Amino acid sequence: MKILALAGTIIAYFFAIIGLVGLFYLDWISGIFLIVAAFLMAAMFAVLLRIIFKSIREKKYWTTIRQIVVTICAIFGFFVTFTIGFVVYNNYISPAKLANVTLQNDQGQKVVFVKMSHIATEKFFEKKKNSLQNLNNENYTFLAEGVGTGTTDSETRINEIMGFDFTNLGYAQIAEIFGFTEQKNTLYDSISPEKIRNVDLTLDEIFSLVGEKNPQQETMTESQNLEESLQLIASLSDHQRNIMREILTSLLNMMIKMTDYQIAQIEKNRDTSPIFHFLYVILNERNKPVVDYIISHPDENIVVVYGALHFPGILQGLQQKDVSWKIISVEPFLPYSQD
Repeated sequence: MKILALAGTIIAYFFAIIGLVGLFYLDWISGIFLIVAAFLMAAMFAVLLRIIFKSIREKKYWTTIRQIVVTICAIFGFFVTFTIGFVVYNNYISPAKLANVTLQNDQGQKVVFVKMSHIATEKFFEKKKNSLQNLNNENYTFLAEGVGTGTTDSETRINEIMGFDFTNLGYAQIAEIFGFTEQKNTLYDSISPEKIRNVDLTLDEIFSLVGEKNPQQETMTESQNLEESLQLIASLSDHQRNIMREILTSLLNMMIKMTDYQIAQIEKNRDTSPIFHFLYVILNERNKPVVDYIISHPDENIVVVYGALHFPGILQGLQQKDVSWKIISVEPFLPYSQD
């Protein structure tokens, strides 16, 4: 028992040291790290109460003070260690990949699905651009993602659903939070406009398909003002901003790797939740024109430049029309790696 107690003490002091270093380096009593403070205080509350009541009974006050300090630092140290492990695993050991997936049917028609992210590193977009130019040299037709504009009413509805003025702010400001860049039309430089098709829906068509359900009741983000978030980031020190971006990037990587789970949740909840119904329309209804175009142009080899979440539905749609469609090659790209 004494050995176990000693081991527990050593581990506690180890995490306490990490916690103290973390407190100094993160400069956490400011900005976004107040959220971390609130989380830690909630986690510590039950443990500290037990220590305090025990010390009152036994009248070991200095021992209690030491235990409280070590407990606080150890819990924070554990949190820091867990966060570092999460970031390292998702950003460096097992980062997400957005591949170029080549499909082919028995008739020899090829489709290259170029999985995209609306925000990523400049290096990622440059590599994708080079791959599109290579496919252009092979005489492919390109289907470019791009929801068409709608009426003022539709734009108001999408802003209410997103939780901020999405039509004006868009992805550029979101990319700024992560230290990335947004996808631009320069992706198609050197490709003739005649070879680029847009079969995507308009905002008006999307909301027509959404119908009477009201997704505004459940906004996709609790942030009502993205500009305030940008101002918060601007107020952080350089090392705080870098740490925050590492954490946010690790969450992005995790979300990309959970694509199948996200699609399954949308499918599962679309009949009970207006927001999931909206997301179902955004994914599945926009997949249909892509599938229809491919099937109706059997003599064309086609590049589909769409977000990664659209790939499973488009592949399924093609296979429902022609079971011979299969994956013949996968070329991975890292969207969020700076290397």
